[in-house]
Amino acid sequence: MNVDALLTECEMHDILRMLLIIVIGMEASMYLCLCKGITDSEVRDAGRAGIVMPCQIKAKFGLKDAGCCGRCAKNIKTFVELAATEHRLLNPVSS
Repeated sequence: MNVDALLTECEMHDILRMLLIIVIGMEASMYLCLCKGITDSEVRDAGRAGIVMPCQIKAKFGLKDAGCCGRCAKNIKTFVELAATEHRLLNPVSS
């Protein structure tokens, strides 16, 4: 039985988001892309460096390159949220 067929794209995104919250809370690394070996820690590091736009993240990690299945590019919103959150933590808006 194909598990992917049982979950909608929205449900898969929700599961990914919950896993990221758990992993961030545990301060452990989780692979976000198995094809490229990209971890959440690397995405957070990119966010600290100011790489927070989808096109920047895709370019930095080669998410559209050959040898990548493309699932990561479909879930780019998760990468962007993670990087942007890390960037905001280091660069709070002064009032």
